Amino acid sequence: IIKAKAFKTGWLSSDVAALSVYKRSHKPDTAIVLSKMNRVHTANGAQTFFDRELGSFNANSPAWANNWAGFRNNAMELLVAYDQPRRIRSVSFNTLIETETSIFPAEKIEIWGGPSADDLKLLKRQNTQLPAVYSKPFIELINCEFEEQEVSCLKIIATPVMKLPAWHKNKDKPALMLVDEILIN
Repeated sequence: IIKAKAFKTGWLSSDVAALSVYKRSHKPDTAIVLSKMNRVHTANGAQTFFDRELGSFNANSPAWANNWAGFRNNAMELLVAYDQPRRIRSVSFNTLIETETSIFPAEKIEIWGGPSADDLKLLKRQNTQLPAVYSKPFIELINCEFEEQEVSCLKIIATPVMKLPAWHKNKDKPALMLVDEILIN
């Protein structure tokens, strides 16, 4: 994260401006969405995750509507493959969090890897920190690190919140999970 602030003698300083820079070492040769996407948020299918165009959190922006892949009521299951094996140690992805409109991060994430889609082993399973109160919209990078593995194929599974918490106005209803830009390193 690069942060900058402007100063001038006799003036108030500016607000802090922040820019996030991401590294992606391994763009897949093939990517396939195995699960049903939300009908409103299909973006550009599996290519959405690797097109280097991060969605925004401004609902009036085309980047909000067109860059996020959405999932509700079912997990995101994404299969990625490489023509040649790669040494991988992490999978990260950006998710939009907009509690007011029931957009939450994944509740649980699993990363599977191996030499082929028929021969995968669990590399990482983790639960995420879910929002506990309403907040302003923001984009969060969720990072899943594991022991470095040589793989030709990865299966990424992210399960959305199936019942919003009791504090939420839509409690017990499913959340929408929006994902964009998956980083494989």
